[in-house]
Amino acid sequence: MKKDKEIKTIVGSFLLTLAPMIVGFLLWNKLPNQIATHFTLHSGQPNGWSNKAMTVYGFPLIMVAVQLFVVVFINLDKHKRNIDIKVIKVIYWIVPWVEFVTAIMIFGYSLGYQINSDIISNLLLGVVFIILGNYLPKVKQNKTIGYRVSWTLSSKENWRKTNRLGGWIFVICGIIFLANTILQQEWLIIVSLIIAVIIPLTYSYALHRKGI
Repeated sequence: MKKDKEIKTIVGSFLLTLAPMIVGFLLWNKLPNQIATHFTLHSGQPNGWSNKAMTVYGFPLIMVAVQLFVVVFINLDKHKRNIDIKVIKVIYWIVPWVEFVTAIMIFGYSLGYQINSDIISNLLLGVVFIILGNYLPKVKQNKTIGYRVSWTLSSKENWRKTNRLGGWIFVICGIIFLANTILQQEWLIIVSLIIAVIIPLTYSYALHRKGI
């Protein structure tokens, strides 16, 4: 990614991260003093609340700090040039978009709209996993994105095979998450996340034991 385009992407991502503050400010008089900000995975019912100021201003600022960490972490990687420019762009936009959609959901629920947080959560997870799954096999060795353990970082072939398998599993998990918008089974999320970590790393270690 050319430097000027990367800078524009970074600035745009931060602006989107701050956008919920503007939305919250415009809706301020309509929002209740206590806002539901946490929902159960299975039924989508609220089980956690925050005051209005924290919801409108506090959480976006926290996410700005998270986004800043992501940007700094990527740019500190000496092997950044090995990361496909499209992958970097996707990573830059994940936190802002997830936060923006979540904030709109929270505001909408607070205003009385019938919003199922479980469906939205699974939809977000599904889209993110499918996108990342498509790009994982294209990522070369680096210390930021991919299955980064000692044996993948020391072997290009191990890295390639591990992240190719991981990419397929990410896509499959993404499809499961999308299906879970209908099924709404909490255990499917947990099992899928565990599989996305355990199977590729186990496969990678097996390759390492074979000298790959």
